[in-house]
Amino acid sequence: DTISPIYKISYYRTAALDALTEQQLKNITGWKAFKPFTVTSDGRYTVYVKIEDYAGNVRYISTDGIIADFTSPKFESFAPEISIKPEFAECGVYDGRVNVSLTISDPVINDSYSGIKNVRYEVWNSKTKTQEGRLYDFNTEKPLFTELTQTVKKQIKVDAEKNNGNSIKVIVYAEDNAGNEASKSVTIK
Repeated sequence: DTISPIYKISYYRTAALDALTEQQLKNITGWKAFKPFTVTSDGRYTVYVKIEDYAGNVRYISTDGIIADFTSPKFESFAPEISIKPEFAECGVYDGRVNVSLTISDPVINDSYSGIKNVRYEVWNSKTKTQEGRLYDFNTEKPLFTELTQTVKKQIKVDAEKNNGNSIKVIVYAEDNAGNEASKSVTIK
């Protein structure tokens, strides 16, 4: 402003997800003099900026949140974790449709995760694919952290008519929003 120009710009970085109130911002003592900075480690951050003019007026602005992910994709320890649990069978042999519970989780690393992007499955009877489908898709561009899904739970039914055999394989594929991919299979007799 032309009457009272900017006196000082400060910033405060936090991993808190909930937005801070103006009163909470006034009580912060950890403001740093603003200068360009670089985030160099994985995590989630919110950056607040405090702008003061010579007349003592103060204005606060903030980011909606930043998720920093510098970890290269395709490492198994960062890929989604998949659990496949067929329902219990008497004597270990199924005689009809089989319900299979699936749990897919994106691991939390440094208090953050990129969220599950997609989940799909296939059912194979020996060397023939008998069933397939998409169970979850997340396509939001530039999502907020609160919009990300860390765990997806689904159930599929293995069709007995299409899968009458001793070598039925259920394969689940998952990808997170950072590009990490995983697959897991289980054999049903």
